[in-house]
Amino acid sequence: MKTKKEVIEFVKSELSSNNALILATSGNGGSGLALIQNQEDDFINNLISELKGYSFDGIVDACNDIRESEYYNDNCEVYQFNDDQGYSIQIVVF
Repeated sequence: MKTKKEVIEFVKSELSSNNALILATSGNGGSGLALIQNQEDDFINNLISELKGYSFDGIVDACNDIRESEYYNDNCEVYQFNDDQGYSIQIVVF
């Protein structure tokens, strides 16, 4: 299991290297699966800042959007972050 800091570093590294980041959101603000790639530094910095401010649940069961996607397999770990208003982000880590 990775720590909050390690998952945030994974996100930063993947996006900074133009690799794809797979995440799902739910709760206030919408929900769904996203494949994020080729983002500007401002986007990356804003996402990292948000994740640092969120609570961290650690490894969780993948939501249906992730589990049913072509990106999910047995070698994945899914980590969840939450804000204080019911919004959550699940991030797939390989």
